[in-house]
Amino acid sequence: MPHHGEAVGGGGGGATHYFRYIHLLQSKHAAGNNNVTAARVYLQMIQIPVEMTIDRIAHCVVVQNGNIIRGIYEDNGLTPAGGALVVESASVALGAAGWDEITVADTTLAEGLYWLALESDDATANLRRVDSLSVPTISGHYFYNRALGYGPLTDPCPAILGPDAYCWMGYLRVASVP
Repeated sequence: MPHHGEAVGGGGGGATHYFRYIHLLQSKHAAGNNNVTAARVYLQMIQIPVEMTIDRIAHCVVVQNGNIIRGIYEDNGLTPAGGALVVESASVALGAAGWDEITVADTTLAEGLYWLALESDDATANLRRVDSLSVPTISGHYFYNRALGYGPLTDPCPAILGPDAYCWMGYLRVASVP
């Protein structure tokens, strides 16, 4: 698993260092794993500490089944509902057990709150999770169901349901910082 504090960047004495990975949830809070619900878009609040460009979104896979789409929505006043879709991955086969990274277009995120989106087409896909009801520091975890089944993420984010009982373990890969 990538380390949150892996410093990279710049050359020379005055180089700026930044974190290569921004973890969505730390593994010390892991509570197990669960199957996803097909065509349900899970939404999880993420905090971006400084402006950065990301190029990958990852989740921890337990059982590899089906296809997955990942993306990021803008925050809309502590809710994803109404937030614009910032970036979306292609629909790709879920990777083997372990950390599964999906490449996305280089996307610059300003400091602030965003919402990570995850959708699968297969209810037997199984991901590592955190029991968000037992970890009081986790506050943003919602979902919406796609009425037409698995497909592209809705833009803007529609009305949400929840909170959901679980948050999926994952991280963003930082490509650069200004």
